[in-house]
Amino acid sequence: MKLDSNQTGCQITDQAGRRINLKTMPKRIISLAPSLTEIVYAMGADNLLCGVTEYCDYPPEARNKPWVGGYSTVDIGQIGKIQPDLILTGQIHLKAVIPQLEALGYPVLVLEPSTIEGLLATIRIIGKCTGRQEAAEDLVRSLQRRAGFVTAKIDLLPTESRPKVYILHECETWKTFGSETIGDTLVHLAGGYNIGRDFGSYYPYPTKEAIKLKNPEIIIAETGYGDNPQEPLSVALNEPTLAQVTARQTGQVFGIHSDLVSRAGPRMVDGLECLACLIHPELFPQKPSACRGKVYIAGVGPGSAEWVSPQVQNLVAKADILVGWEQDLKPVRSLIKNQKIFLQEACNYLEIPKQAALEAQKNGGTVVVLKTGDPLVAPAGINGIANTFGGFEIEVVPGISSVQMAAAKACLSLYDAAVITYHPLPHDGGKDLRKKRKRMLSALSWGLHLIVLTGVRQMPDDTALYLLGKGIAADSPVLICENLTYPNEKITACSLSEVAQRKFDWLSVMVIFNRYTSH
Repeated sequence: MKLDSNQTGCQITDQAGRRINLKTMPKRIISLAPSLTEIVYAMGADNLLCGVTEYCDYPPEARNKPWVGGYSTVDIGQIGKIQPDLILTGQIHLKAVIPQLEALGYPVLVLEPSTIEGLLATIRIIGKCTGRQEAAEDLVRSLQRRAGFVTAKIDLLPTESRPKVYILHECETWKTFGSETIGDTLVHLAGGYNIGRDFGSYYPYPTKEAIKLKNPEIIIAETGYGDNPQEPLSVALNEPTLAQVTARQTGQVFGIHSDLVSRAGPRMVDGLECLACLIHPELFPQKPSACRGKVYIAGVGPGSAEWVSPQVQNLVAKADILVGWEQDLKPVRSLIKNQKIFLQEACNYLEIPKQAALEAQKNGGTVVVLKTGDPLVAPAGINGIANTFGGFEIEVVPGISSVQMAAAKACLSLYDAAVITYHPLPHDGGKDLRKKRKRMLSALSWGLHLIVLTGVRQMPDDTALYLLGKGIAADSPVLICENLTYPNEKITACSLSEVAQRKFDWLSVMVIFNRYTSH
C-alpha cells in the first residue's frame, strides 16, 4: 500500500469530539478494541500494530500480536513496555483508562461507531493517521457498494413488510439490542423491526414474558462465543416460555455469529447481508459466505492424539459442527464438548456431509471435517467435500500423514516414491481400483518406490498378489507399518511373496522398494 506523501503528522478529531495532534505519522500502534484491530488489518496497516487485546481474534493472525490485557482490563504497564506512538480505544476506555494513558504522554483516539456511516468515518480516520488513506477509501467504497445493494431493495418495502425481530444477545440474561446499538441499526437496514428498542436504549434485559407479549416473528441468536458456541441458538429454540410465539411456530429461529452484529468493524456489512437474507429471503435468496459459516477440512494425524497439531486442536475446540468417521474423531475426543457431531458410517458417509452443510447454511456455524492423516496427501474425497460445501469459505488444514511416517521408517524421500491410497473406494464397479493398480505398475516402471495406504477392499496381501501376478519380483523388499503412532505399532520387514501369504491390520501402510532404485 502507498503511504501519503505527508509523513509529518496530522490533526484528527475522534468520535468523542476530542481533537488530537499527531506530530509524526505513527509507526507503533496499539489497538484496545477488536473492531479497530480488524479495521487496521483490512487496510493493510497491520505491520504498525505492536499490541492488541486478548479478544482481538480476527483475522486469526491478530492473535500473534503482543497482548496488552483485555478489552476493559487494560494492562498499562505492558503498554509502557511497548512505547506506542498512537493508541486506538473505544468509549469504554474514556473514564478510567484514557486519563492514565494521556498522563503518560500517549496520543489516544476514541473510535466507537454504531452505524454504517460511523464505521466508514472510523475507517477514514484510521486511514489518515496510518498513512493508508488510499486503502481506506478503497475499503469504504467496497463496503458502501455492498451495503447499498441491500438497502436499495429494502427501501422499496412498505413499512408493514418489516417483521418483528428479537436478537438474543446473551442467553443467560436474555439481554438484547436496544436503540442506539449496532444490532438495532443493522436490523433496521436489513428490513426488520427490532423489538429490543421497545425495551429501551443500549442493552436492555427484557423478561421472557415481555418478549412473548411482543410476539417476534423472527428470533436471531448470537452464536460463536464461549465454551458452547451454539448454546444461544439452542436456548432460543427450546425456551418453553416462547413456545407459542410466531417465530417458533413458523421455524424462523436462526443463529448468526456474534462478531457480525456486535463488532463495529468491516464485518458489520457481512452482518447486514446475513440479516437481510434471514429477514427477507424472498429478496436475498443467496446467502453470503459469512452467513453460511466457514468449513475447515482438517488433518488429525496418523491416529494418535499426540500428533494432532495445535491449530487443529484449536479449530476442533471452537467448532460448531464436526464431521467425520469414528476413526477421525478418535484423536480429538478429549476436545469434544458441545459441538454437534455428524458421524459418518458405511451406510451414510455420502449423505452426512450434506446434512452438515444444511445445518451450517441455516445457522452459519463453523464446520470442521476431520480426516485421518493429511487430507492433502490422501485426499479421500476432498473434492466431493468441497462440492458439498459449495458457496462456503473452505480452508484445508494439513496434518501429519501416515505416509510421511512410513517414509521416515523406510528412510525414503517422498520425492522418490509414488503414493497410492486405497481408502475409501468409490462404488464405481471397480474402475477406481483398476486405475490405482495400474498406477502402481507405472510408478515401478519409472523407477519409483511405492507407498500404499491400504483399505478394507485392498489389503497388503491383495496388493502383493496383484503385483506378483504382473511379474514383479517375489523377493522385492517390503516394509509393512501397522497402527503407526499407536501403542501397538508394529513394523515388519519382509519380501513381496511373504506379504501375499500373511494378513495385516487394515490400518497399515505398505512400502514396496523398487529393486532397481537404490535406497
